[in-house]
Amino acid sequence: MTVEQRLDQLEKPNKRLTVALTMMAMVAITIQLSACGEDPAGPSTNCDVSDVGVLAGRNLSECDLVKANLEGANLRDANLEGANLRYADLEGANLKDANLEGANLRDADLKDAILVDADLEGANLEDADLEGANLEGANLRYADLMGADLSRANLAGADL
Repeated sequence: MTVEQRLDQLEKPNKRLTVALTMMAMVAITIQLSACGEDPAGPSTNCDVSDVGVLAGRNLSECDLVKANLEGANLRDANLEGANLRYADLEGANLKDANLEGANLRDADLKDAILVDADLEGANLEDADLEGANLEGANLRYADLMGADLSRANLAGADL
């Protein structure tokens, strides 16, 4: 057997292994992306928050956004129901009319955030920084606010 013939024999199993590993990686990525709800932008970008300029009205329900940097983001009318935003930076973010029902915002930075008419029913806001946040008309029924900093926050008309 020549060297070329032996190399051909070795390449075939390696190609099969490469194809198999590629397919497994694609399945793993598909499973991760399908962990979030439906989104008009398509399933492949569902939990992608890298472009903070296009988040208004997005469906980010059930997304894992732990430690996400969303400072100053426009999340107006966004659906963040059940999303995990623990330790997220939402300082100065616009969350007007956003659905944050059951969201985990524990230890999140919501300093000076706009949460006017936002639905935070059952949300976990334990130890969250809401200093100077505007929560006018927000639904905070059953929300956990233990240890939250609400200094200078506007709670006019909020449902507590």
